[in-house]
Amino acid sequence: MRLLIFLCLLRQVLPFTFLAQTLPGLENLLFNELSAISSPNLIPQPPTKPGGVLLSSPTVSSIYPLLLHSRIATKFLLQLSPPTTIDATPEAVYKHTQETIDPELLHSQTPNDWLTFSVNTTPLSTLPPILSHSKATAINIAKALTDLCLTRNNTRPNVDLLDPDLPLQAFLSSPGDTELTVSLYASLIAR
Repeated sequence: MRLLIFLCLLRQVLPFTFLAQTLPGLENLLFNELSAISSPNLIPQPPTKPGGVLLSSPTVSSIYPLLLHSRIATKFLLQLSPPTTIDATPEAVYKHTQETIDPELLHSQTPNDWLTFSVNTTPLSTLPPILSHSKATAINIAKALTDLCLTRNNTRPNVDLLDPDLPLQAFLSSPGDTELTVSLYASLIAR
């Protein structure tokens, strides 16, 4: 089990938004569990999408009891960018990633040293054909992040699929053939 708390959390706009993931069909059970074990300043929202419950919190530390005591959540993710509708093209996904993610997210404590990362994409609906291959979309997001770091610091982070320091998750849905809704998350804990 790995717990990742990184410095960019301190710079993020409050409140923090977390996604507690579970197996499809267990969202209401997860919502009830989180409501029972959460602190008063941690507010679970009723489930609206399959596989998870969103939580809002003014502090990062309020998520710690849930990380330790939730029996139904399989993963906790920190929202890096809220759901945003963009054009349904690989170029738009690339540009959106570069505009919303701070490259300091991938910086470790030592100068010119990067955290390794991975990107996983999850389609929440049928996507346009040009974006329907989730691994190609994940590679496009990873390329945008490495190019952004390369232009800012002349060095690039490494992608590590087996044991990344920072696993990233992109949720994609398509309200139409020409639009795409993208939200990016960082994994706080992986089991």
